Amino acid sequence: KEINGELYEGKRTLMINHAWRQANASERRKLKGFLGRPRSARTPADIAWVRRLIERTGAMKHARSIAHAMGGAALYEFDNYSAGLHKGRDQTFIRNLLIWVLRRSH
Repeated sequence: KEINGELYEGKRTLMINHAWRQANASERRKLKGFLGRPRSARTPADIAWVRRLIERTGAMKHARSIAHAMGGAALYEFDNYSAGLHKGRDQTFIRNLLIWVLRRSH
């Protein structure tokens, strides 16, 4: 993936949503303007500002928390669903993939 690609594209991610909810009125206006511009009009300075807003508002930590909870729920459901099935190579691979997602740090 491109570094900051989702920011350049103006995607309304979980982090952007959280930052929006935590931002003050001035920051919301600036973020709304940023999101309303086409990708070609978003500058590296704009991206740096949005990244600082994400950091200041705890949006990254919030998104990681949600992702971890969803990954844990997926692992729980996978284990329940596959409890009576033969423990083959494919099942082990999928379970290990879920565990990897939960443990990764980026």
